[in-house]
Amino acid sequence: MINLEDYQEINENQFKKIAAQEDTQIIDKFHENVKKVDNYIKKYDFQHCEEALYNFFWHDFCDYYIEKAKERIRNNRSDKAAAQYALNYVLKGSLKLLHPFIPFVTEAIWQNLDEKKPLIVSEWPKI
Repeated sequence: MINLEDYQEINENQFKKIAAQEDTQIIDKFHENVKKVDNYIKKYDFQHCEEALYNFFWHDFCDYYIEKAKERIRNNRSDKAAAQYALNYVLKGSLKLLHPFIPFVTEAIWQNLDEKKPLIVSEWPKI
């Protein structure tokens, strides 16, 4: 969340103009994960749902993308805003997906993002 301290919100069109390849890749992977999670939930297959959430959030987002984005944000590169947009978009979307499984943790993080309404009443990610 420290990488979002000076985040100036941009819209999707601005993001697309300045995004690096890893920014669009993480958002694409997030969208794929939303589809997987939706399908698993519809089938009541919570084990695979949790595995998909864990693998994406821990390995793709935290291990890979956040580490790549930190470097760009610290160095104040021209595509810093795109990295921050992707971090914000994927973090908030992932919290929504994780909320049914770890509600107290996700709500605490959500409140630190200065959101006006509680996570439990936020809209489920749609692709």
